[in-house]
Amino acid sequence: MKALIYTVFTSLLFALLLGCSSDPKVSKEVSALDEDALKTNLPREFGDMLRAMKKDPTNHKLNGLYINEVGEYYLSVDAADKAIKIFKNGIIEHNPSPSTPSNIIGLAKALKSAPNKKQDYINLVQSLRVGNPSLIGLDEFSPDVPEGEPSMESKIAELQKNLTDPTTGRLDLKKVNSFVNTVEYFVIGNPTNEACSSYLKLAAEVVNSVKVFPRAIKFYDWILTQFPNSKEAPQALFMKGFTLDDGIGDKQAAKPVYEEFLKRYPKNDFADDTKFLLDNINKTDEEIIKQFDNKKK
Repeated sequence: MKALIYTVFTSLLFALLLGCSSDPKVSKEVSALDEDALKTNLPREFGDMLRAMKKDPTNHKLNGLYINEVGEYYLSVDAADKAIKIFKNGIIEHNPSPSTPSNIIGLAKALKSAPNKKQDYINLVQSLRVGNPSLIGLDEFSPDVPEGEPSMESKIAELQKNLTDPTTGRLDLKKVNSFVNTVEYFVIGNPTNEACSSYLKLAAEVVNSVKVFPRAIKFYDWILTQFPNSKEAPQALFMKGFTLDDGIGDKQAAKPVYEEFLKRYPKNDFADDTKFLLDNINKTDEEIIKQFDNKKK
C-alpha cells in the first residue's frame, strides 16, 4: 500500500529507475558515498571539532569554521579524498556559515590535488565561474577549465539520459555517481540558478531508487534548507517523511515530518495522502488492507 503511494508521487524518471535498480550490489556500493569522516583517525584537536559539530549541528557559524580547520589539515597531510568529503558536506550542511567561501576554495584545492577527481574539479570551477565569478581565490583555478567544455546543464542532461547499463537495463554505478556529483558541484557553485532545486530532486530520486535512503534525505534537506520557496519544496518534505517511514523504517522520525507537512501545506495535493500515512504509520500493509476490506463489508 505504502509502496504504491510512493510510486504515485515520484516523477516518471524515478518510476522508470525504480523498475530497473533492484541490484543489491548497486545499493551497497553507492552507500560508500556516505562514509562518515568521523571514523577517520585525527589529531585530538580536530577530532574534538568534529564531535562538537555532531553535538551542535545547527551552529553553522562555528561548524563552518571547524570544517575549514579539519579540511585544511587533511590537505596538509595529502589526504585529498578526506578533505573533499569534509569540505563538500560542510558546504552543504552549513551553507550559512561565513566560512563557506573559504571552504569552497578548500574544496577546489582538494579536488585539484586528487587525480581521480579531475572532472569533478572542472565541474566545480566551471559552476563557480558562472554562479560566483567574484569569489576570492577563484582566479587560481579558472584557467583549468578547458576551452569548449560543455555547459553544466548539458552535462547533467546527458548523464540523466544515460544512467543505466544498456546491456542489463540496470543503473550503472559509475554513471549514477557521476550524475550525483555533477549535480552537487553545480548547486555548490551556482546556487542562485533556478534549476538547482529540480536537479536536487532528480538526484534524490536516483539515489532513492537504489535504496541509499540517507543520501536521498540529504538531498531533500538541501532543498528544504536552501530552496524553501521552490516548487520542489513541498514534495521534498513529503518524500523526506516517506523515505524515513517506508525506506528506512524509522517511524518515530517520520511522524514529525508528516506533521510538519500538514502544518505547512494543508491544501497541497499530497495532504490527504500524508494524513493517511500519518494515521496508519504504525500499521503493516496487511493491517491496512484488512482495514479497507472491513470497510467494504
